[in-house]
Amino acid sequence: MDPINASDTWRWFGYENSWVNIDGVKTQSVSGGGHNGGGIFISSEDHGRFGLLFLNNGIWDGKRVISEEWIQKSITPSETNPEYGYMWWINSELGEDYQTTDWKNVQQIFFTEVVLEETK
Repeated sequence: MDPINASDTWRWFGYENSWVNIDGVKTQSVSGGGHNGGGIFISSEDHGRFGLLFLNNGIWDGKRVISEEWIQKSITPSETNPEYGYMWWINSELGEDYQTTDWKNVQQIFFTEVVLEETK
């Protein structure tokens, strides 16, 4: 995660009792094996950086890190489950001005543009 100056402490932990067979290889998974996001652990600061990267449409520090197409598909309802894009929960109740992530209801990002003004 060097492009966004994130730490190298990101970890993914599958569930002890949940395994799937992928091409003959037994692989630890999350329940049902259908979600790749479950079990990810990152710091709050890194989580915020990831949210800011998406809020800025894949651009970090003036440089494109993730394609705009990927960002848009991530937040566009999928045919399989309209509540999700590319592993992003699309919380339609919040409205179009907000986006969110939900990794197994443990770590969430809600993000929108906010303008702060300081007056003296």
